[in-house]
Amino acid sequence: MIDHTNGSTSVQVVACLDRMGRSALPAAPRVQAALARTDRRGDGGSWGRGAARDEELLRTGRAVLARFPDLTGPAPAPPPQGR
Repeated sequence: MIDHTNGSTSVQVVACLDRMGRSALPAAPRVQAALARTDRRGDGGSWGRGAARDEELLRTGRAVLARFPDLTGPAPAPPPQGR
């Protein structure tokens, strides 16, 4: 789903969830967790390009979560690294 080690696919996945509208509710906790991470990575390209992708991920992820104002509670822990 949202792979914190691959910024390119994360942006694409969150964009797809954005297009899904309210049907993306089951993925909302994963979006919350992805946005809460401090170690999100770019696409492996230049720093500026990675930062731009990160900003896109944040912007689109927030748009997804805005559809679910009653979603409360802490974000789930991220999956273990190295898997």
